[in-house]
Amino acid sequence: MCINDHSTVFHIAQKKFGNNADLFSIYSFSMGYLQSKLDNNIITKREDQFLRHFTAWITVKFGAIPNRNWAEIIAFHCGRDVSVRELFTLYEDFLEIMPHLDRSNDNDFIKYLLGTIVEAWRGADSGDIDFFIPFSYLLGLCNAVDLLSNLSMQFEAGFVLEFFLSNHRVWQHLSAADWEKLVCPGQSQPSIRAESITDGQCALIVFMQKYIGIDVIGKMGWKYNNEVLQQGADDDYIQFRIRCQNLRLPDVSVADLDGDTFVSAHQLKIMKENLINSGKFLPA
Repeated sequence: MCINDHSTVFHIAQKKFGNNADLFSIYSFSMGYLQSKLDNNIITKREDQFLRHFTAWITVKFGAIPNRNWAEIIAFHCGRDVSVRELFTLYEDFLEIMPHLDRSNDNDFIKYLLGTIVEAWRGADSGDIDFFIPFSYLLGLCNAVDLLSNLSMQFEAGFVLEFFLSNHRVWQHLSAADWEKLVCPGQSQPSIRAESITDGQCALIVFMQKYIGIDVIGKMGWKYNNEVLQQGADDDYIQFRIRCQNLRLPDVSVADLDGDTFVSAHQLKIMKENLINSGKFLPA
C-alpha cells in the first residue's frame, strides 16, 4: 500500500529507519518530530490528529487499558521485540480506517467501532465507565444520534443498557426530539408495537424509564389509549413488559450511580429535568 500524505510523521519515520529501529525509537522520533513542529507553530491540523487517531485505533484494536501510548500498547500485546515491519503492517491497516475517522458520522465507521467494542464487552466482567474509557476518544468523534441509533437498533440489550449507563458524555446534549427519534426511529410519534422493537430499543426504554425517570412506557401506552385504537395494541403493551423482564438486563444499584462505576445520579437528574421541561415527556 502506498503511504499517503496525511501520515507525514510515519512516512518520514519509515524512510529514516526502514526496518533497522526498534518500536520505541520510532515512537520517540515521531513525538519529537511533531513537538518540534508544534513549537514552531507549523503543525497542520491533520498531522496533529493523525497520532491521536492512530493511538485511539490501536487502543480499540487491542482493547487496551487507557493512558498508554501507542508504542506501549503494541509492545504489551505483541512484545517489545515486535519488528518494524509488523508496526508498519498495523500502520497500513490503520490507513484503511483513517478515511472513516475523517467522516466520523459515517455509518460504516460507527458499525465498525461498536462491533469492536461489543466483542471486547462480551469478554469483560462489566461494561462500567472504566471499561469504556479506552474507546471514549473515538466515540467522541461520532455524531451522537447516529451512534446511539445504530447501538439500539443493532446490538444486544445488555450491551446497550451498560453503554447508556457508562457514556453520559455521548448523550448528555441530546434534545427531547433526539430521544424520541431513538425510541422509535422513522415515526413521528413513539410506538410500542412489540414485533417492531429491537432488544436494544427495549434496553433504551428501560434506561429512560428506570434510570432517567421518564415515563416512556406510559407515554406509549397513552398513545394507544387516546388515539385510534388498533387491534392487539393492549397485547403489544403486555408483550413488551414481559419481553423486558425476559431480557434479564443488568440491575444497577443506586449506590453504583456514582459517576465512577456508572453515570452519576446527578447527571441523570439533569437529563430528567431537561426532558420534562421540554414538554415532551412526563416523570415516571
